[in-house]
Amino acid sequence: MYNDVYNKDFYDLDISFLQEKELYHNVDLILTSASYNEDFNSNYLDFFRQCDNLLSSAGALVLLTSLNNKWMGLENDRLNSVLLCGISYYANKYNHNLLSIGIDDCGNYGYEHYIFYFVRSQSLVNKLPKQWMMDHPATNRNEVNLVPFRGEFLDYVGDFFTSENGLICDPFAGWNTVGIWCEKNKRNYVGFERSEVQYKNIFDRKNDVIKMLGES
Repeated sequence: MYNDVYNKDFYDLDISFLQEKELYHNVDLILTSASYNEDFNSNYLDFFRQCDNLLSSAGALVLLTSLNNKWMGLENDRLNSVLLCGISYYANKYNHNLLSIGIDDCGNYGYEHYIFYFVRSQSLVNKLPKQWMMDHPATNRNEVNLVPFRGEFLDYVGDFFTSENGLICDPFAGWNTVGIWCEKNKRNYVGFERSEVQYKNIFDRKNDVIKMLGES
């Protein structure tokens, strides 16, 4: 049931599937870099509702994605189970009501800041690092070994929000970077990848991901 990637569209998961796989309200952490296409932007509320179906009462969501105005709807559509979303952005700041930490303008368009915005106030807020600087995952999309997460970032977020045997979900598995990190760090994982081409390539790319995560 766990430790697998399904060739399914995350938006289309139904309750019976989630219950059968013991995912319904049972995931400790949803960690993903959102899909680059416009379909994600147009369905972002559906995305959060689906996350609401997966997260346990204490579960957290860390979302890394380029910010646009549609995301500001979050302040008016807060979901109880969604504790955290991490939003990356370029140089602009936006007016919103979400609690934020570590905001710093970034003038170098080769990088993004990964900033944490809390949808609901949490005592964890002061324990998180002020900011993370990482290569923009979309900067060199054609590079063969490119993955959206640095190993040290996964180490921090994974260890902070989950313990051994905790359950982590990646709704847009891509190269299955999160799943491979979980294998290394004794976490359970489940991923979803709707692209059949991407899904078939996951296993072929595993060694590249391991290298990017810093394993020998």
